[in-house]
Amino acid sequence: MAGGLPNPQMFPFQAASVTLKDGRAVTIHPKLMTDCLQYGPTTGYPPLVKQLKELTEKLHAPPRWADTDLIVTAGSQDGLCKALEMMINPGDYMVTQEPCYTGTLSIVSIRGVSYIFRGQRLLYTQDELYIRDALDRL
Repeated sequence: MAGGLPNPQMFPFQAASVTLKDGRAVTIHPKLMTDCLQYGPTTGYPPLVKQLKELTEKLHAPPRWADTDLIVTAGSQDGLCKALEMMINPGDYMVTQEPCYTGTLSIVSIRGVSYIFRGQRLLYTQDELYIRDALDRL
């Protein structure tokens, strides 16, 4: 267990099957069930990460995508938290639109970051130069 690989013989499930509303059955066979119940990389289940990278490349063709990586998160709040943790430090200020998602405010407040509300009209009614000028006046 110290290596993060529990003995699969101890897992309570061998396989699983569910029926979708349209009648199709989805089965998790024993090998996949073992993979799913093991601890995996923090970036996400490798076959899923690979598939998401390929799909992103196909649909969006982002520049320098070959040098980019992605991480699978448990949801939008988890992803937002991870992204903000990389960019903010205690004592920082963050300018955000009003209204702002309360989950965002919770994430930054607990990390000692202050936020400044600016109405959408102030920042988003003109071109990018106007936005920079508005931020400079803060």
